[in-house]
Amino acid sequence: MKKYFPLFFTVVVSAEPLSIESILYGAWMSYEGATLKKRGHVEGLYAAVDSYTNRLEFSIERSRYLYREEMKDLRQTDMTLIYTHFDGDHTGYRIGIHKIRCNDGYTDKGFTGILGIGWYTPETYDFGMDLYHTEYSEAIPSTLEVWQFHPHLGYLYESFYIEGEYDYIDIRKARRYGLDGESHSVGIGFTYRAESWKITASGWKGSRIYAVDDGGFTVFNLPEKYRGGIRLSGRYFVDTTTSIGLRYDRSRFEERGDARSETLALLFRYRF
Repeated sequence: MKKYFPLFFTVVVSAEPLSIESILYGAWMSYEGATLKKRGHVEGLYAAVDSYTNRLEFSIERSRYLYREEMKDLRQTDMTLIYTHFDGDHTGYRIGIHKIRCNDGYTDKGFTGILGIGWYTPETYDFGMDLYHTEYSEAIPSTLEVWQFHPHLGYLYESFYIEGEYDYIDIRKARRYGLDGESHSVGIGFTYRAESWKITASGWKGSRIYAVDDGGFTVFNLPEKYRGGIRLSGRYFVDTTTSIGLRYDRSRFEERGDARSETLALLFRYRF
């Protein structure tokens, strides 16, 4: 689930001792061609606290996925905590964790470590690299380890922003689990910002399994291989403190054959 946290190019070091941003969101998922999943829903809360050159982000998310046949529904809670420090006007450092609790015995207690560094010029460009290390200690026959390297860059020209990304995923000792050891993907996105609107269109293609997305706030903990996807989103700014957003995602993945997922999300943002 996408969290609308600022990218490096949008960051302005706060001149205030304290500011708080909060986002409430809900999402509904449907599946086409899937033989296991029927539908799902997600509810979550995101909050960020800024103080001068420091930012602390937190999110908690509850999700439920309904299955066909005799499989039990998946109930899951995700929690993320990320700290960012901005060093001067051009560099930022990120460190954080993502924790999963669910009734899937294979990936329950999943843990992801998050490290990132970014270079940026406010209102011009940004470039960053993220490293994720995920462990599923309950996996059989032994702990499943996943490493992911995620470089990304963006450029802002007047009201248009273009961004690109690459993902390399390495699953250690993948043959033990009947998985491919490596996967690669590339993505591109375009954003247009008007006075009261922000519109984004993005897409990616390649292969992803057990991926980390959205800067560490989303962890895909099921053994489904994703092949590509598109995302369309719009955000309306009611005033300087309040905005509402709508987002649509469509992805292709493998689940006993080709299947597709669709997600519709609604978000409400308020800054104190």
